[in-house]
Amino acid sequence: MQGLFLSNGAQVLSDDRTTIEFGSDAAIDTVATFTEMYEDGVLTNEDFTSQYEAFAQGKTAIHVNSSALQGAFMMGAEAGGWTLDAHTLPAFGDQAVVPTNSGSFLAMFATDPAKQAAAWELMQFMTSPRAYEIISTQIGYLPLRSSMADEGGPLYDWVEANPLVKPNLEQLDALEPWVSYPGDSYAQVDQVLATAIEDAVFYGADPAATMTEAAERAQGLIE
Repeated sequence: MQGLFLSNGAQVLSDDRTTIEFGSDAAIDTVATFTEMYEDGVLTNEDFTSQYEAFAQGKTAIHVNSSALQGAFMMGAEAGGWTLDAHTLPAFGDQAVVPTNSGSFLAMFATDPAKQAAAWELMQFMTSPRAYEIISTQIGYLPLRSSMADEGGPLYDWVEANPLVKPNLEQLDALEPWVSYPGDSYAQVDQVLATAIEDAVFYGADPAATMTEAAERAQGLIE
């Protein structure tokens, strides 16, 4: 949802990390757009697992999610006899789309020198071209470095044979970091936002009033 906000000129948090901004006009407009889509029968009100499974079975037409799920969708399309395609994030008019990163990372916490050495060996392998030959080709996840998909790179032939990954590669230049909230109540802020969006999109709450009230509540949680 942060990527969709950004794609419509909205932010969830100010650049100086002091002010909640998902009550802005642009954020409200973003949510209102999805409210209209739900009212028009374009969106379904289901939990994550149900939506994922419905798309994998070819029962719904569009699904926005991580490319890590692409392999499962490819198998679903092959088994179900339907055609799978991929595209960049949907745009708001002529505004550029702004995807956010998924947050995957490796971290070392060991203090023992031997364990640190072992962890470093694992990190070197898991970020190597060979590892991403396996990761990208088996599940569809993007390579750590886009140069791996350039001509002469280890994933060039695979990308050419599997063009579904190309829209995500194209979006890497526009990628923005996912924003975390300051303070100890960051998880509560996320829940306040999620609940407000669901209430407005699926349950008839007024987008402007709901998002404004949610932003005010969230502001109190980060101060």
